[in-house]
Amino acid sequence: GNEGKALRLLKGHEEAITALEGIDGGNGSVCLVATGSADRTIRIWDSRAKKAQVFLLRGHGDAVNVLRWGDGGRSLVSGGKDKSIRIWDTRAGRLRVTVEKHFGSVHGIRVLTENAFRVGGSAASITNGSLSSGTASAATSSKESVSFVSAGRDPMMHAWTANGDCIASSSAHRGAVTFLSDIHYNLTYRLHSHSNNAIGNPLMLSLGTDNMIKIWDLKRLKAIHELSAVNNAVNNAGNNALNTTTINNTTNNATNATNNNNSINNTANNNNSNTSSINNTANNTTMATTTGTIMHNLSKAVWTGPQSFVTATSSGIVKLYENIPEAGTSTCIISDWSCKDLSTHSQGCTDLISSELFVASSSKSGKILRWSTTS
Repeated sequence: GNEGKALRLLKGHEEAITALEGIDGGNGSVCLVATGSADRTIRIWDSRAKKAQVFLLRGHGDAVNVLRWGDGGRSLVSGGKDKSIRIWDTRAGRLRVTVEKHFGSVHGIRVLTENAFRVGGSAASITNGSLSSGTASAATSSKESVSFVSAGRDPMMHAWTANGDCIASSSAHRGAVTFLSDIHYNLTYRLHSHSNNAIGNPLMLSLGTDNMIKIWDLKRLKAIHELSAVNNAVNNAGNNALNTTTINNTTNNATNATNNNNSINNTANNNNSNTSSINNTANNTTMATTTGTIMHNLSKAVWTGPQSFVTATSSGIVKLYENIPEAGTSTCIISDWSCKDLSTHSQGCTDLISSELFVASSSKSGKILRWSTTS
């Protein structure tokens, strides 16, 4: 196939780059890129400028694990191996606030779109140490928006405002949280078949060392369902919904692939808090009907469509989860997930991405697998 061409080489970091995040500059182009490094610095680059480096941001005491743009590019949220989360003003190039509530290295941060929902009023409120629907308590009367959620190498997940105030916390998994997925805005669900209430709130997946996949309603700040990945190798009778393509490798079994891993290892952390807890009672736990081996070490997850997502493990297993909408509607029952095997890499998965046309996974072997999401 055609080889890509480097448009520009950006130099500056003194050690390995451990995090990278671009922001859309319009017309599908990426003009600003933020990079984090094991050298404890963050650099913001403008690919259009003659001098590409716009800002050098210092503050983290250890490697930078994760970067996310916020406020439409006006801020940048970073998580580090030093257990801290830092919010940066990208217009002035300075640190706005530092927060430390995780017990270990922070590796997961997800930012919600502006005005996705507000805490207070008719959205979600904190009452008696937990979250519920209804009128805001005095503690949340400022009606500040939940801006982002974070996770690290401990069981905790925290919800934050753009100013760095922790609104709520949850013991999300029985063990460390290993990954937070992208946020999904296009799934309408009902909690069970006899419910008349269709809900269309932003959803996110979390993965843990307990081999559980949890689905979070971020407006309600609640785990609404969980799936067990143990013995989750599904009966593969019938056709998979995704068609597989192997890139840069002609064999079906990746046993002889060249090991040229260039992945960024975003290992993370967490710290304690005394804030209100997120209601973490999932309505149901699903264990898919399966035969096969145990699915170890969930490491990545990505939404692939309105009612589907894909997971990958550090041992190389890739699986598709689907939820078929009710007849004549676009609404699904949140507990009705089926699971299909997509593939098994010979070595661990390093990344998982999705677009309107395909989902792709890479592995430590250097092999990339791609599945079409169109028929």
